[in-house]
Amino acid sequence: MERVGNSISQAKAELAEAEAILDRLESDYLAGRLKSEVQIERYWGQHGFQSAKVERLREEIKTAEDSPAWKTTGRTYSEEWATKDDEQKRVFLQRHRITVTVGSTEDGSRRVLVRVPEVTEIAEETGLHVPEGYVWTAPEAEFILPARKAYKRS
Repeated sequence: MERVGNSISQAKAELAEAEAILDRLESDYLAGRLKSEVQIERYWGQHGFQSAKVERLREEIKTAEDSPAWKTTGRTYSEEWATKDDEQKRVFLQRHRITVTVGSTEDGSRRVLVRVPEVTEIAEETGLHVPEGYVWTAPEAEFILPARKAYKRS
């Protein structure tokens, strides 16, 4: 599964800007700032353009919000990972919000914690259900690598 890259936030920013321009045009018209025929003619042209833009952006946002957030790729994360070089793997981790934390435990062992938060979102989006008595949690895997013992020469 892969997150669909819809640009709702960009469309919302454009919508706010277009509505602000439309409001300013209307307030100028109502305040009587347009004196000549040319100004009034240009006002109606700009008003029509901005109104159409607002309508188009509202429709785009509604369509994007109604569409699924995930699409099937036909590959597992593991298969995808195997085809990538180091830089592509870094981008893959960022894009899928996977975090890898490396540290040590109290006894000196090494500890690796991997979190894959999208798994919960994917499961909910695809309609997977949790058996009664269980709760979705942020998926994570923890690995403990035992501390190395000092090597002694005989």
